[in-house]
Amino acid sequence: MKCDKQQWIVLINEQQQSGLSITAFCRDKAINRKYFYYYRSQYLKRTNPSAFIQAKPP
Repeated sequence: MKCDKQQWIVLINEQQQSGLSITAFCRDKAINRKYFYYYRSQYLKRTNPSAFIQAKPP
């Protein structure tokens, strides 16, 4: 299954709402888990930026 970024976002959201584990979801959709985890991590990095802030000396 070849997906573009937007399709991965849809799949990630669908998995989260499905209540299925990532393993079960990927098996049902015939998706390679390695790619799912990769695109999920990329998506989460964009949507949840680091909680760190840059400190400025006084």
